[in-house]
Amino acid sequence: MSLMALLGSWLRGPGPGHGQPRCARCGEPILGSRFLALGREWHPAHFCCGVCGRPLEGRFLLSWHQEPFCAGHRELEPICHGCGHLVPGGAGPGGFCPGCRAGILEDGGKAAALLVSVQGLMRAEGLPWWPQSFPVRLVGPEELQAAGPAPGPALAGRISTRTTADAQGRPVRTVPEIRLLRGRPALMQGAVLAHELGHAYLFQKGLGSLPPDLEEGFCEFWAHRWLARSRDPRAPFLMDRLARNEDPVYGGGFRKVQELAAGPGLPGLLARLESLSKGKQDGLAG
Repeated sequence: MSLMALLGSWLRGPGPGHGQPRCARCGEPILGSRFLALGREWHPAHFCCGVCGRPLEGRFLLSWHQEPFCAGHRELEPICHGCGHLVPGGAGPGGFCPGCRAGILEDGGKAAALLVSVQGLMRAEGLPWWPQSFPVRLVGPEELQAAGPAPGPALAGRISTRTTADAQGRPVRTVPEIRLLRGRPALMQGAVLAHELGHAYLFQKGLGSLPPDLEEGFCEFWAHRWLARSRDPRAPFLMDRLARNEDPVYGGGFRKVQELAAGPGLPGLLARLESLSKGKQDGLAG
């Protein structure tokens, strides 16, 4: 800029909007009325619902990512189940946004490869057991429920179990297969596989008499560990949802197991669960 241009700019002084707050959406100065929300200021026409795009007035709700939306949109399932972001127009089939739908695991071979990855995580975490290779099948809700209804949140996976005896009459516990509910993104399926492998561990180790909250809490512990090791940007949302789950068996059990593992770590946690399952320790079930 020339010296004359600089002098002209100085003589004119600051332009319109100088020193005025700027809209959090468009970045332009707010010269007239303004709307204060979420700790920022907006042009009233620019504080809009992330689902329908209309300016928000009065009561509104927030997604996990602090995205505002009309309170009346709850029935549309406006928040994606896989990432926690708002979905313009509402979530599609399964409650997923287009991005999460693109990552849905529909191939049995990829499900088997995902299982190997989850087993590798559990091995790296120090679980002192390694099971046989489990067949994994992607099934519909009817087949998943075929073994009978399960308590707690919507069923997303299940193991089948079989107990026989060896030549000396000792129990031999095997897991013929793992079933996963089809139509879910790979990250969520990995968390379900980790959960079901937790059940497989307890079954094959003969720890079948744990209180339900500790058994499901132990399995949710592994789902949480899988998500924590993931580099997927959607993992923190799923971890937070798991940790905040208000269900007393799943969410309450997870928080109880987290507390048990906080001091002694995984070896101490496994020892305490084994002791409880065998009736040698009281007071852990709460």
